Amino acid sequence: MVRIDPILPYVNDEPGGIRELIEEIASIGVKHVVAGVLKLDRRGFIFNGNPNRPTWKKPLKEALEVWGGEKLVNKYLELYRDKGELLYGYLVPKEGYRWKILSFIAEECKRRGIAFTTCRMGLNIKRRLTRPLTPDGYWCACYAFPILGKKL
Repeated sequence: MVRIDPILPYVNDEPGGIRELIEEIASIGVKHVVAGVLKLDRRGFIFNGNPNRPTWKKPLKEALEVWGGEKLVNKYLELYRDKGELLYGYLVPKEGYRWKILSFIAEECKRRGIAFTTCRMGLNIKRRLTRPLTPDGYWCACYAFPILGKKL
């Protein structure tokens, strides 16, 4: 099982790179993929940092500045703060963005016979994209661990 999470908008969400990643994991025999787009906490600790964080743990905003400058930071503010939505207590991009990326991953997995599901990306998306891991129809990798002989 491989988890492709978090997918960072404008950083690692390019279809060519995702396709290449899925080709590589298929070549080593991976049977299941779980994917999710970056979720940000409402308090802003992931984006801006937490005053109590260890010094080695940098805020996402600092990484975005390195990767794409103020322009990338502003794109994140728009995507998450201005136009995003609240899902399971986290700020996420609108469903249309999540659908575009996750449906692409699901299709690439399907073409290679890899089971696929999402994690905390909304039940509408999960129901439409999930290819069960087991014949019993388990939708989420978390539920499959006992079947695979692992304990949670």
